[in-house]
Amino acid sequence: MPYVTLPGSIELYWEAYGPRRDKLDPSEPGTKWAEPESPSTSTSTSYRSIELKPDGSLDLRTDVPTLIVLAPIWLDLSYCQSLFDRFAPQYQIVALENRSHGRSTRSPVMPSFDFFVSAADVAFAMEALSIPPSHVFCSGALAFQVGLKLCLLFPNQVLSLALVGAGQLFAPPDHVEVFEELDQCWFFPVDEGDYYETLEVISEIFLSDYNHREDSASIELKDRIVNTFIRRYNPYRLPSALEVTRPNHRHPCLGTEDLSGVKQPVMLLHGGLDKCYSPDTVRGEVPAWLQSSKEVDWHVIEGAPHLLALTHPELVNDYWAKFLARHSVLNSTWIPLDRDYALQVLAGLARHTNGEIAPEDILQRSGDDPHDFSLVTPLEVDLTRAQIVKFSQYGAEVCRLQFPGRYTADPWDVSVRTKKGRSFSQEEWTISRRHVLDDRFQAPRKPMNPQGISVSVLADRF
Repeated sequence: MPYVTLPGSIELYWEAYGPRRDKLDPSEPGTKWAEPESPSTSTSTSYRSIELKPDGSLDLRTDVPTLIVLAPIWLDLSYCQSLFDRFAPQYQIVALENRSHGRSTRSPVMPSFDFFVSAADVAFAMEALSIPPSHVFCSGALAFQVGLKLCLLFPNQVLSLALVGAGQLFAPPDHVEVFEELDQCWFFPVDEGDYYETLEVISEIFLSDYNHREDSASIELKDRIVNTFIRRYNPYRLPSALEVTRPNHRHPCLGTEDLSGVKQPVMLLHGGLDKCYSPDTVRGEVPAWLQSSKEVDWHVIEGAPHLLALTHPELVNDYWAKFLARHSVLNSTWIPLDRDYALQVLAGLARHTNGEIAPEDILQRSGDDPHDFSLVTPLEVDLTRAQIVKFSQYGAEVCRLQFPGRYTADPWDVSVRTKKGRSFSQEEWTISRRHVLDDRFQAPRKPMNPQGISVSVLADRF
């Protein structure tokens, strides 16, 4: 599998696709490229995988714009297939799975991780793979924060920004207390039933009324998403769950004036039924985007949930295709990261830490590690470090619950994994069928959450 290694032993999984080549690079005399195919004729056979050159850089064309695609919130790149099929015949796509997403789970979980660090991860990966300035696509609240902060810290790397499913810009989430309760139920469930009930709530937050639809496509999408959550963020893998949830509970460390640093054209799509972040909240914050951006293409998609890139892929792809056509900037020249500029921007944003991080301390950082761009306060670092230790011990020494869905295979697994003493088919278990299937598995019931926080009413509070 292709990974890019960053400072601090961080490894991010990537995939790259682009138009098929008929001949060699057009920069070589006497050769030329075939014209990219139009989106209307796009199929998976009309594009190729892009490989590494001997020097470790990606074998990118110089005559085709490059797109950076980040994995959807808490999911992986297998959910982006329709996007690849639509755009790879016409554009070069480099897709990344952020830390603790998909296959990017081999790195240590760090207490100073936040969305600024994640943005630096993307920038460092672009540098390591020699990716030129690119059009960036982000789906879901986490990628929203990462893409936005990539624009602020490393503006030379971003030609335009597409955000599908926004987060909150200038304060912690309106529902942060409910999110905290939900995490407690998710991480430390009383029993298996409590855990699955929590996942039902999380699914509803992401999918809204699509969570309850009975058509086969909606059921299949929900089953797939929930099984991904169970595999990746169950109580035996709590550090990864902490890494993808904790940054979202903090203050974003942005003010309205800070968005003046976003000069790139922005496309922002948000679901009219989004239960993660109210459309009204997002509407109220959109005018701040209008200060300096070349264009803000802003739409509320009525009837759509937070994960509208998955429930409305054709519509989202159409919006992005039109947006890219208006901003089809081609810059094939690789640009080194301006770390000094990024640290200066970060020092200015330190005012949002209430004096816990001094701007002058940020300016003394080297900028050679993605964690040099963290705005997590020292107190929060200490608290998170203790949580990482506690959560690791819980999964290794305390938890005895059994979750059949934990062992379903990832889509990239060639053979279905098996566990000692488990005779059931790993692929047949889904959340929609669990009441039929769970009777087969008599799991020991040992309460893990002595507070007994109920999740039955949480969904009604969004």
